[in-house]
Amino acid sequence: MLKGLQYLRRVAFVSVLAILAAPAFGADFDGDGLADGVDNCPAVSNADQIDSDGDRVGNACDTDYDNDGATTSADGAIIQAAMGTTEYDDRYNPNVDHDGDGQILVSDYRVFLSAYQGQ
Repeated sequence: MLKGLQYLRRVAFVSVLAILAAPAFGADFDGDGLADGVDNCPAVSNADQIDSDGDRVGNACDTDYDNDGATTSADGAIIQAAMGTTEYDDRYNPNVDHDGDGQILVSDYRVFLSAYQGQ
């Protein structure tokens, strides 16, 4: 229950932030309700702004899981180790849960793969 309450508080805070910042920071490219100037992932819709590792890049688009500045095979090993887990498993890694659904699935791996192959 606490996890749900924390989520609601975060969404409420981000919503207020977006309303206040929109005129100052301009457009909302990804349509998630947050102006690009305050959005931690301006090209991918992520209204919840989850950033599990605190690097100021939202989980929805953060594929540099080890925070070394690049998406590499080391990051691939991190997501592969978490594949098929849920938030209740010991191997679950919230940093690789791109859609924030509490599961590490093929959809999450595709986000990593797209960034890795796009370099």
